[in-house]
Amino acid sequence: MKVIEVEGIEAGYGKEIVLRDFSWTVERPAFWAVLGPNGSGKTTLLRVLMGALKPSKGRVRILGREISSYGRKELARTIAVLLQGEFFPVDFTVEEYLLLGRYPYLRLFSGIDARDRETLERVCELTDTCDLRKKGLFSLSSGEFQRVRVARALLQEPSILALDEPTVHLDVDHVFSLMGLLRDLADSGLTVIAVLHDLNIALDYVDNGLLLERGRARVSGGIREVLSPKNVSEVFRVRALLRNGHLKLEPAQGRP
Repeated sequence: MKVIEVEGIEAGYGKEIVLRDFSWTVERPAFWAVLGPNGSGKTTLLRVLMGALKPSKGRVRILGREISSYGRKELARTIAVLLQGEFFPVDFTVEEYLLLGRYPYLRLFSGIDARDRETLERVCELTDTCDLRKKGLFSLSSGEFQRVRVARALLQEPSILALDEPTVHLDVDHVFSLMGLLRDLADSGLTVIAVLHDLNIALDYVDNGLLLERGRARVSGGIREVLSPKNVSEVFRVRALLRNGHLKLEPAQGRP
């Protein structure tokens, strides 16, 4: 099944083109990493997939349908995207914040019903956020808030979950916990797409990779083929060695 089809798109901001002649296909539920240097188009791709940025050229299909054919709520029921830099000026409780994820299912003048509550309970158990529900958002640690954000996205009951650098600012134990959760979600049939900077974390947890270079897809496929020492060396301009299944990175010759 083709989950995502991106064909020859061009997308950017004003006169700045970020993605050029970009194509990518996700054919079945799996755990994908989107990788590449800063400025290569990773976050721009997520904005395209969530419908927030319309390409000037090319086509985007989600589950076989043109993305333009989705209404706002229907798209939110299909793909949940977590970008960086989310900020709330109000100190919601965690439960109030989580229930925002049920917005795509609410009808006019309807409130939270029994099914919404059942979904909340199930997702809180899955993400280990039950004990946080009465806390205020401002009191959460970075790791707790990231788990809560994932829980809110899962309350949308999407077919695709996309996250922009989900491990940034997390302690090591929280990185392992979150990546383990995403791995479990992918194993359960959810398509998970994560923008990652830590290449070895990608090697440990992810099935497939998309490596971007200057707004184009350098290579996509199995994560170990994508993150070969040759590809990593050329795209990131470092010296990459593979040792015991992990990458060791060193400055390229002639660089400090």
